Amino acid sequence: MTNYAQARVSNPSRYFETPDHVLSDVKLGHADKVKILKSMAVDAGQKLEATSEGMAGSTPSYNAEDLQSALVHLENVKDVEGVEPT
Repeated sequence: MTNYAQARVSNPSRYFETPDHVLSDVKLGHADKVKILKSMAVDAGQKLEATSEGMAGSTPSYNAEDLQSALVHLENVKDVEGVEPT
């Protein structure tokens, strides 16, 4: 994984406003995009849990449906092409 991708996996909300921004980043490979989207899902889940426990926090601009849709899109692209895109 490149430093570029690693920075985005560890803190996706700093670099991406929506899952579509991840999908359109041409510097990222397929596997990196999946890792980033999963990281975004974890981040969104943690923020939701903190909010439900009464802790104030920022709400991510992406939701579970957006993330799921982006992951499904990546899986469909991989299936259509037959190999992982580079």
